[in-house]
Amino acid sequence: MTELKEKIINIVEKYAKDNPQEIELMKEHMAKVRSNLKDSDLAVATNEGGNDTMAIERALFEIPETLLVLLLAGLTSEEQMAWKEKDTARWFAREFPLFRIPRNI
Repeated sequence: MTELKEKIINIVEKYAKDNPQEIELMKEHMAKVRSNLKDSDLAVATNEGGNDTMAIERALFEIPETLLVLLLAGLTSEEQMAWKEKDTARWFAREFPLFRIPRNI
């Protein structure tokens, strides 16, 4: 495992330990996000009535602002650039399914 991935895992684990209420809120939020997906594999969202496609979400995951701040503070500028790369985003979504939007990556 790369140093970047180890850093990310440590930051997320510390965040989860220090913010159990936020984790519970995130679980509820992500359940709602996923329930609005027309196609849970492709992350195609529908409107609240569920009958019209309102947007196509390309995002693989969603994270709380608190966690984002911790990640940005804990990563070097080079690691932040790597964090934005497709492979790292896919790894993150697989490693932390709580934050993943589509059912499959």
